[in-house]
Amino acid sequence: DADDEMGRLNKLIQERGAETDDSPPIVVVIDPLERFRDLRQDDSFNFSLDSGSNSVSGGAALQAVLREGPAANVYVLLIAGSAETVSRWLPRASQHDLEIRVLGQMNQSDSALLIDSPVAAELSAATMLVYDDAVGSITKFRQCDLPNADDIKKWLANE
Repeated sequence: DADDEMGRLNKLIQERGAETDDSPPIVVVIDPLERFRDLRQDDSFNFSLDSGSNSVSGGAALQAVLREGPAANVYVLLIAGSAETVSRWLPRASQHDLEIRVLGQMNQSDSALLIDSPVAAELSAATMLVYDDAVGSITKFRQCDLPNADDIKKWLANE
């Protein structure tokens, strides 16, 4: 149903328009990206007679949601197992719409593909990077254990 859901979200974004300060935010989680084959980018030459002229494919809808969604309070969280998956599923222009990227240890070429720097190859198994494409900053951080659910409830109760 990923194809239909992305189409529905794309229509919702078009209805909301760019100036939606009061619309509730929507967060779409796609985990893992490689399992959603309907969302893969279309081939450059699509000669299918089955596709309707007014229907948008799942891949095209995902690209539109990535591009226009933040202005309409619709955000996408993509989890991909490899840089190759990202490059197969999204064209280069849509990869730039992924403004904040979190990377673990990987080889130099994958790091350069995702953040234009081989620095992720120097990470240990316990460190990760946050790359902000809007400002071009790279921040290294250590992974930590998840907090206990009871602790989170206490923290929220103290608000």
